Amino acid sequence: MKSKGEKSGQRTFEEALERLETVVDALERGNLTLEESLAHFEEGTGLIKECAAKLDAAEASCRNSSRPARDSSSSNCRLLKMKKQTKSEKAVPAFLEVLMKREAERVEALLNEVLPEGRKRPSSVHRAMRYAVLGGGKRIRPVLAILAFRACGGRGKAIYKVGAALELIHNFTLIHDDLPCMDDDRMRRGKPSVHVAFGEATALLAGDALLSLAFEVLASLGTSDSSHGLKASRMINEIAHVAGTMGIVGGQVLDMESEGKSVPLSTLTYIHTHKTGALIACSVRLGALLAGARREQLEALSRYGDRLGFAFQVVDDIRDLRASAAELGRSRARDRARKKATFPLLMGLEKSLEKAQSLVEEAKSELVGFGKYEKYLGALADYVVQRAT
Repeated sequence: MKSKGEKSGQRTFEEALERLETVVDALERGNLTLEESLAHFEEGTGLIKECAAKLDAAEASCRNSSRPARDSSSSNCRLLKMKKQTKSEKAVPAFLEVLMKREAERVEALLNEVLPEGRKRPSSVHRAMRYAVLGGGKRIRPVLAILAFRACGGRGKAIYKVGAALELIHNFTLIHDDLPCMDDDRMRRGKPSVHVAFGEATALLAGDALLSLAFEVLASLGTSDSSHGLKASRMINEIAHVAGTMGIVGGQVLDMESEGKSVPLSTLTYIHTHKTGALIACSVRLGALLAGARREQLEALSRYGDRLGFAFQVVDDIRDLRASAAELGRSRARDRARKKATFPLLMGLEKSLEKAQSLVEEAKSELVGFGKYEKYLGALADYVVQRAT
């Protein structure tokens, strides 16, 4: 058997990175013994250092190299250039990053307030709810609602209740998606899924409770401010429709029924626009509805949301194959392992990326006339598709 030093010296950067992903996947599956877990953790720590050292060496070689493009040091330069370009492409514009961070913090604060305290009986389900919702995710759906609200002239803090309700429903879907009877994912956002941490029964009930709480939060808009009564009723009607068999549930059913089968593009489109796309489109519509948007504004933003939601799931399909386990916060290539119906499986990676980019461009074309919010909503759409690169 070769020593660790000999192995690391002979490995390329790509081989070391691939091995690191394998180690992370093994740790995330959670079926190792304590001794195996410690050994994998130690190996992973060494691999991180090894990858960093190889990148430093490549950067030094790139600075010092003046030889033709065929030599190995110039090859290192090309690799570094490619990696830097990818990192730059994924970067969120500063103005959008500031806005997303600020609004996510405000939504997080409200979520912390509306979620039951962990020590309140029944504490097990309350702790599971807080574990699932708080401290994770970019809060893209609330941010979309907030931007649509502002774009249509909305003012005030009521929109944050809408954002909180959307995030509660989103996390309800994630808890249920991860269950063994559904997608059977043991990791979510880099930590054990709710059913792993609290048990399947508690996870199921925590998801149910989040859905109920979302409607309670939305309904409170009408009870606390009579001027929001009709709007609250309409928003509840919209989100109830989206959360049921005509939206998220319907998409999930077809997603499960399509595993291991060859499905037509029409079925795959239905799955993506319902299971994931429907809630994203609804987020945009709720923001516009609360602001009292004009009909043409609501229609334009609805088309934007429909296309963005569709693109979001196509990008998720691509990321499942391309992104690392660390970036995903769960095991990679799960869709392929379960033989799920995805765009890369049906069309290939290149055409899938083209489809996502086309949908984003169509979404952005609907933003004319929304002033400065055209820039924000357009940049957020670009960010969605850049996650796939």
